[in-house]
Amino acid sequence: MNANQFDIPSNLPRPSLSPLRRAPIFTALSAALFLSVGGHSAPANAVTYTVTDLGVVNGGILSSGWGINAGGQVTGTFYTAGGAFGPEAHAFVTQNGAMIDLGTLGGHESHGSGINDAGVVAGDADTGEGYPHAVVIEGGTMYDLGTLGGVFSRAYGINAYGQVTGDAGAADGHAHAFVAQYGAMFDLGTLGGTSSHGYGINASGQITGESDTAGGDSHAFVFQNGAMIDLGSLGGRYSAGYAINAGGQVVGYSETATGTRHAFAIWGGAMTDLGTLGGNWSEAWGINTQGQVVGFSYTANGVKHAFLAQGSGMTDLNSLIANNPGWTLESANAINDSGQITGTGTNPTGQRHAFLLTPVPPPVDPCPALLFEIEELENDLQNETNVNERKRILRRLGPLRTRARQLGCR
Repeated sequence: MNANQFDIPSNLPRPSLSPLRRAPIFTALSAALFLSVGGHSAPANAVTYTVTDLGVVNGGILSSGWGINAGGQVTGTFYTAGGAFGPEAHAFVTQNGAMIDLGTLGGHESHGSGINDAGVVAGDADTGEGYPHAVVIEGGTMYDLGTLGGVFSRAYGINAYGQVTGDAGAADGHAHAFVAQYGAMFDLGTLGGTSSHGYGINASGQITGESDTAGGDSHAFVFQNGAMIDLGSLGGRYSAGYAINAGGQVVGYSETATGTRHAFAIWGGAMTDLGTLGGNWSEAWGINTQGQVVGFSYTANGVKHAFLAQGSGMTDLNSLIANNPGWTLESANAINDSGQITGTGTNPTGQRHAFLLTPVPPPVDPCPALLFEIEELENDLQNETNVNERKRILRRLGPLRTRARQLGCR
């Protein structure tokens, strides 16, 4: 079924998050991204993070976090120590500090890609026939979303209402971006080429991804109001949108005019180059409602590092770990609205594991409360006529004024 062929009433009630019963979709692209490109080390007032090793399941050998919800639950993929054909990828979700294996559809492998605030996971799992199928996992049950007539499908993003996007094989064998809702999978078409892929979806149902064009290039897109909109590139032939936030702000990567690959963000329909950490390759993988962007970049030394980009520019996340015990964060793949980040890194013992970064609460600025108390006491002093009471106020004011000067309070 083609997405242009259906009309969803705008007055439908918001359904439960049971699989395949979905909410209204497709609203206008909006809002502006305020990002700029700057330095790579941590600014003096930068937030810092604690890092949690999410580990592996049952003796697995490595893991990577790909999605995070508002509660800090993470989904992603870990690799078992061995299977019929060697290590096998399995989707996981974290629950109460433990990593849970989400299994497969009867085949060997599965992957977790996105998770919403209800804890519903989107990803893919091999069937008994060996083909990956897009799935949602809710309450420990895995639901097969089917295909567009071909043999494979994969889900990458899920929103608050359980709407899922990804790509699926069509009858002609090419992959097409889809949205799944109401128990059906809808083909989003292409930008004129043969293939397309959906990667991110927001609560309004706007979808971003990449599609082949009629000219043979591949461009990032936003799908809304039944139409796929070409977001262009940074001068090269290729780009892809990986994530979209509640305001319709898109991040991803684009080839530049010189052939390098750079992370980008969309500001009011214009693609902004976010630069790199000194190397020639970066990609943006996640964005939250505050416009904080995460991804990876190569450094000038050719090392892959996770980054955070916000108003002050792109910063190496490794410089923001409080008392770093020896982690190297390689890629930051998703960020929630509380600023928690998940991705992949090498821990102090040399193992590549999924991580969870949690912002350290910033210290409270004492100046506002201090200046307020001084002002109140000065007002009391001005209105007080009793000599002893004035002496008491002055004894209290002296140390407070000294402390304010020491702190540089104004």
